[in-house]
Amino acid sequence: MTRASDIPAAIQWQEGMLLVPQHFQQLARRAEGLIAYRAGMIQPFHWGVRRPVVIDAAMLNNGTLRVTELEAIMPDGLAVHHVTDKGGDLQLSLADLAEAARGQPVTVHLAVAARRSSGAPSDAELARYDLIDGEPVADENAPDSTVEIARLKPRLLLLATRAGEPRPPDKYVSFPLMKIAYRDQVFVPTEFVPPTLAVAMRSPLGMMCADIANRLREKAVFLSDQTSGAVTLETQAAAEEMRATLRRIVSALPILEARLKTGCAHPFDLHLSLAEVVGKMASIGGGVVPPPFDPYDHDDPRAAFSGPIRFLQESLARIEEAFQPVSFAAQLDRFSLVMQKAWLQQIGDRRARRAGRAGGGDCCLA
Repeated sequence: MTRASDIPAAIQWQEGMLLVPQHFQQLARRAEGLIAYRAGMIQPFHWGVRRPVVIDAAMLNNGTLRVTELEAIMPDGLAVHHVTDKGGDLQLSLADLAEAARGQPVTVHLAVAARRSSGAPSDAELARYDLIDGEPVADENAPDSTVEIARLKPRLLLLATRAGEPRPPDKYVSFPLMKIAYRDQVFVPTEFVPPTLAVAMRSPLGMMCADIANRLREKAVFLSDQTSGAVTLETQAAAEEMRATLRRIVSALPILEARLKTGCAHPFDLHLSLAEVVGKMASIGGGVVPPPFDPYDHDDPRAAFSGPIRFLQESLARIEEAFQPVSFAAQLDRFSLVMQKAWLQQIGDRRARRAGRAGGGDCCLA
């Protein structure tokens, strides 16, 4: 996150001043810093990958993680792009991490050296950019006139941390890119989802949300069919409960579907849509208060989505068992019903589930 103290003060321009490269460097840094600062105020979770990361699966099996294509924005606002054919290799040897990855996955971070207020670092290994030869650039007013302009390309790094270890030090700007496990003598990526800027329909987060949205819609159609027929005195109460449940489902579902189907919704916006559906569905099956979930973590969005989605799945599974109309038998001046042992067992199970949800978020998220 860019802080105001990271932004260079404005340059005092004056007539006749001697210009040096530092003037233009500071001007560019100030412009970039202001953009990153304001972007962070508008959208706090403004970093992550722009599209799926492509890796060399064959090299990963042999113990080397090699990223062949990547597009992302770093937490300090630096836009980065890597293609192996044009930008060299972006890879990390995992040979020394096999034993650690066998127990728990290791986290691989995408990193770049942090920008230093004093300018170029004294340590060449911490250089933020690599100097590269630029392609010939034509003059827009004279296309036949071209000149090669030297360019600065961000020096991207892959850094690994074992389970329980802290993130890379502050001399780097980084975010977790993937988690790697070691199974059956080969390295394999886990289901970890890196911070992302947009949720595509076919992405892991997109498919998770699409699945629960489809289940919600299917259940809404089921309840609509159940209440569309003739209602008798015996089924009136159950029908009213079904209509109330139907209203809870459909009141928040369109917002979730609309955001998801754009294919470019920010994951935090989708997370808020899920939270709204959870609030509507909390009273289904006898519940009142939704369970507390872990806070949204942009560096691990899948974990933030799993809790609400699991709760919605459990709520949908309870709808059919929660609404089973049973007719009382008319006997002269009263109606009677023999209580079945199975019904008492169902009531006990529901009370136990509600007690578990009220006790905290750990039960629901386990």
